[in-house]
Amino acid sequence: MPGFWRPTLGRRRTRRRIGRAIHIVSVLVALAWFAACQRADVADPPRRLVIAVGATEGVFQAVGQALAAIYDDLPGIQATTKYSLNSQTSAEALERGEVDLALEGARTTYLAYRKGTPNLQEPHTRLRALAVLFPTVVHIAVHRHSAIRTVADLRGRRVFVGAKGTATEGASRVVLESHGLTFDDIQPVYDRDHVIDDFRNRQLDGIFFFYPVEHVLAVAMMRLGGGMLIPLDPRLMEPIRGRDPLLRPAFIAKGTYDGQPETVLTVGTDVLLVARRDLPDDLVYTLTKTLFNSTDALSRSHPSARYIDPTRGPDAPIPVHRGAARYYRERELFR
Repeated sequence: MPGFWRPTLGRRRTRRRIGRAIHIVSVLVALAWFAACQRADVADPPRRLVIAVGATEGVFQAVGQALAAIYDDLPGIQATTKYSLNSQTSAEALERGEVDLALEGARTTYLAYRKGTPNLQEPHTRLRALAVLFPTVVHIAVHRHSAIRTVADLRGRRVFVGAKGTATEGASRVVLESHGLTFDDIQPVYDRDHVIDDFRNRQLDGIFFFYPVEHVLAVAMMRLGGGMLIPLDPRLMEPIRGRDPLLRPAFIAKGTYDGQPETVLTVGTDVLLVARRDLPDDLVYTLTKTLFNSTDALSRSHPSARYIDPTRGPDAPIPVHRGAARYYRERELFR
């Protein structure tokens, strides 16, 4: 009899153990599923990325909006743009942490980094370069049928030199001084509200613009105002750089504008994509890589973006963000 009951009891115990194991596994699976659902419900919100794009017109806006759309497609990123009055206010917004990225001129960025801006007069040490984007160049336009053919011919003339405190005003001052003129030798005009109409109506004899090529105002000036571009004296490139080392020789290729049969020598600098120093390195690495993988799409937003080149990416006048520097190092290693 004992031999009969012993195996029966063992089978029952085995069945109970198996039942308990199945129950425990079921509970664990249910807990894991519940935890996964809870994590999904409380997933981290997307990282908001704000890009300052300058005024509400022109190249910075077009390229900045296209870049925001590209970044917005990255996992976990919600990218938007924000307008600012000019590059100086973009630099201030970066320094204060109000935006994450900005399209800015290299000259303005450098001065902000070293000295500050008019509204925030202290070095903007949070600024870091992500990439050099494309050039911005000095356009000097006069009427096609006027007698003005050189910068020296602007003496005594009524000339738009850019709004006070802007990069255009600074560049026009440098160019004039390098050609032996000052603002006292011309009739400087600073109000840009009606500059194209005033030029077309002959209330202006000349215009200085410091913009990327094919900026909307430069196009209008040439197409509607009957303008022509005058070149700089090649012998004066060094004096110009002596006054402003960030200005370098540049060319506006023939045919860029209506009625421009020849390539025009001028000076220019670069437009940068600038980031805050405290943005995570991995994030900036991804943003830099995505920027250079998206040059075709950016070029469709504005012709200036055709000049975006990763070989020039790190050539900025301020320190490069560590995340961007990692991209450039890897690119060199795996070329």
